[in-house]
Amino acid sequence: MGIGGFLPLDPGPPLGEGGAESVAQRWFGGGVRPHAFRNGRSALALGACAAFAPIGTLWLPGFACHALLDAALAARDRGYLAGVATYPLNEEQAPGPDTGFLAHHLAPGDAVLVIAYFGQPASAALYRLAEARRDVVWIEDRAQALWPGPPLGDAILYSPRKLLGVPDGGYCVVTPNGADRAQSLPPQPPSAIPARPWPALQRFEEEEANERWFPDYRRAEAGMRVEPGLPSRITGALLARQDIGAIAAARRANHAVLSALIPDGFHLLPASAPAWVPYGFPVLVPDAAATSARMAEAGIFCPVIWPDPVEPAGCERTRSLVGRVLLLPLDQRYGPGEMRLVASAFRSASGSGSAAPRAA
Repeated sequence: MGIGGFLPLDPGPPLGEGGAESVAQRWFGGGVRPHAFRNGRSALALGACAAFAPIGTLWLPGFACHALLDAALAARDRGYLAGVATYPLNEEQAPGPDTGFLAHHLAPGDAVLVIAYFGQPASAALYRLAEARRDVVWIEDRAQALWPGPPLGDAILYSPRKLLGVPDGGYCVVTPNGADRAQSLPPQPPSAIPARPWPALQRFEEEEANERWFPDYRRAEAGMRVEPGLPSRITGALLARQDIGAIAAARRANHAVLSALIPDGFHLLPASAPAWVPYGFPVLVPDAAATSARMAEAGIFCPVIWPDPVEPAGCERTRSLVGRVLLLPLDQRYGPGEMRLVASAFRSASGSGSAAPRAA
């Protein structure tokens, strides 16, 4: 069966009594305006960019997956923005925007997309810059973040498939800060029922049938486009049911186990227990693809973040990360026993410890 990989559908336990809060309540409550789309890239292009059009330049981090660039170019082609540019990362241990670069290069009417890397909140310096530059639209991409804290600026993007057991969906949430300048968006058409079951449903029904659901997952990922349409109804139902507090607690507990067992020299982020909710446990290795392959031999499946980012050449910090960041799984499916297997496999694969037992 293995550990890691994309999540199957997760109905979760009933929220029950005692004040449990669902993911949907946290993300879409409190006076925000959610707009639902088929996927995350559509939420950026047809949601945030359309809501705040016309935009001058949309600034993207150079350390990002190409799906973001594809979405930005689709928004440009639709006339929502004039151009796309990249900005460099800071030189701190935790990656984030170079606020000095942004402060110098931003023009009124531009927009900045900020990634909540690995679930982290934005830095205090970035919050100060966003507050000072109200002539710029600030879009926070939380595809890797269950809940990093209060919104940074005008819009938040959620893409829950990699965090939660849902089959699809991307959400653009216009925050109270951005509501006064966001335009109304047209309603999205319902999504057609797919001819074949979603890979997440296939995995839920046949967890060990990798030969069936994993190829479908790869095809579904490769086929994602910027297109109008609502997420499936089952996604909304699951988000309304999943207990965000329980999910956060499980992820933080698993992070604590890995933090204690992974040698300090591999930690990409500070080792202290995070107040935010971790996406995974990022480690910095000489060759992430080779380490990932050795981990897979032990039944542990870990993605490389990102093997081919948007702009590796323009930023020394991005160049130092390309091909070196491996994400160890710590999601809510697992507990301390699985985390010990992950840590043991990593120490073996990275040459920093003894051989690893194979995950069941």
